[in-house]
Amino acid sequence: MPIAFTPALPDTLHVAVPVDSPTRNSATAVLNFMATLDVADYDELQRDGGRIQLWSNIPFGCAIGSPGDWASCDFEEAMTSGSSVGDSTTEVFLGDARKGDVESPPDKRDLTLHLCVPTSNGESRFSFTYRIVYPSGEIRWLGEFGQNGTLVVAQMDADPVFMLPEGWVPGDGGYVWKGVGGDGQALSVVMGLTKPAEYAVWTINGDSARKSPLAFFVPRLGPRSVYIPPTYVLCASSGAAVLVLSEGIIAASGIGSLLLKPLPSRKADLSALATNILAHCSPERVHVATLGEDAEHLVITSKGTHPTQGFIVPTTLHRHTRLVVPLHTLCALLPSRMTPFTLFSPQNRTVHFFTGSSTEVGFTSDVGGGPFVLSPVIDLKAGEWQVSILSPYTAAQASENDFGNLPTPPPSPQLRPIAHSLRQAQYQTVALGPASLDPSCPCLRLSPRKIAKRRRKLRMKRLPTAEWSFDPAHRSWRR
Repeated sequence: MPIAFTPALPDTLHVAVPVDSPTRNSATAVLNFMATLDVADYDELQRDGGRIQLWSNIPFGCAIGSPGDWASCDFEEAMTSGSSVGDSTTEVFLGDARKGDVESPPDKRDLTLHLCVPTSNGESRFSFTYRIVYPSGEIRWLGEFGQNGTLVVAQMDADPVFMLPEGWVPGDGGYVWKGVGGDGQALSVVMGLTKPAEYAVWTINGDSARKSPLAFFVPRLGPRSVYIPPTYVLCASSGAAVLVLSEGIIAASGIGSLLLKPLPSRKADLSALATNILAHCSPERVHVATLGEDAEHLVITSKGTHPTQGFIVPTTLHRHTRLVVPLHTLCALLPSRMTPFTLFSPQNRTVHFFTGSSTEVGFTSDVGGGPFVLSPVIDLKAGEWQVSILSPYTAAQASENDFGNLPTPPPSPQLRPIAHSLRQAQYQTVALGPASLDPSCPCLRLSPRKIAKRRRKLRMKRLPTAEWSFDPAHRSWRR
């Protein structure tokens, strides 16, 4: 059963943990161990109940005993979070399709193990090896005697992750900027990424100006990265907002403050982080939740906006991750809590429609998670057409009346009476041709202007004329 490990045996791996600023949690460093094996071998291992383990003297969180004692920790499947795929599960990929398939080859299976290793000002050296443990108690060692791997962890000076101008001060477990003020619409540059290509930036743009109450900076990892840099969150207070410009430049507007801090290495501290984010951004603008069997993902969504914009951030970065979310949990994120709705992935521009046939959604993403958009489906023409708006908009309040009934029109304006002159009211004797006037016709009341017009027409046609007059006593025309 060949298994490829990272780091491999009996290599000596030097891990340089940068010391850049107080925004980094300098007490621990997160290290990533990976095991890759064939799918057939993995299925056989599952049938036999075998577990692949790291055996080491690294004082990581799941080790038992005093520092320096050897202990084991199990590898886990990289894409396991939530229930398994079923007929009622709709798979949604949040990554960038242009970067290729993030999953392992179809005949390979990846297992990962994340360790929070304590760091010090000097250099720490540890030893490790790998083994397979079976339920019967049998242990199969995967290294040779005296051929253990060596891990050297040392802090080093490096380029800072962020370029912070004057105005940032340490506080609240990170950095605080209180210089946002003045004109509420004016933008001011507050920070920038030193290496923008090494971080993905996720925001929730609640308005057409693409301003967001917060931003997450998630490191982009290589396929065999051992050291995992921390993920950072930038929160704006209720009166301020942030805007991500080109080349990793971050601007802010409004009146308030900003808070920049790293995500904690321990999952137990994530609930406190979510509370801290809501306290700084205000719960009226942002919804923060921890999902997964072991709080493995943060789900950040906007509140009170149309459509609902959000993103998923894995708390432990893998090469690729998967999160299964019940459909009713997504419905609760919509302002109207309604179905049907659409789920849009901006990175690969795919749209999924949910009408109630699915009961859960399986989110798959590459390293660092990804953004998504939730928008309700609107019926047009009594259901003949359905539309879903994916860009920010303002929802109008629907009328309680049936859409087929038109509203009551406003009252008509009062008309002023038309004054008639005595000359226009007089009746005169006219000369009309027999072809244009029937003698049996009742009283004809013609104005002088119309009489003159009729006479001109008769002259042009050269019709024979006859004298006709109106008899008031008999109310008729007579020759």
